[in-house]
Amino acid sequence: MQTVIQVLCKKGKSLREVITKDQQIENEPYRLKRKKCKSPSRPNGWTEVSSLDRSPGALKIEWDASAQTLICRVITKLGNSPSSIVGNFVSYLVARHSKRFVTIIISTIR
Repeated sequence: MQTVIQVLCKKGKSLREVITKDQQIENEPYRLKRKKCKSPSRPNGWTEVSSLDRSPGALKIEWDASAQTLICRVITKLGNSPSSIVGNFVSYLVARHSKRFVTIIISTIR
């Protein structure tokens, strides 16, 4: 099972880059931590964010500039629920970047 979060944004700079530089992501109540980044200032880069909660999990975040869309793939080990990290990340987006996005789409593929 794979969970994907798509965030459709208003025109502007890379939301992935903004998230990568945001120090508030690690504070309460979001419980997230930047883990890895590949080319944080390049168009084809990605950022990995992990959960500080007991349930293991991570998000691989990519930015599609032409579509102004943030694409996040949720990565969990077999049998673990992605609900905790998805909830924390959506809470973070709404609290910190709600002026920037138009809609959030969460889909699960089995």
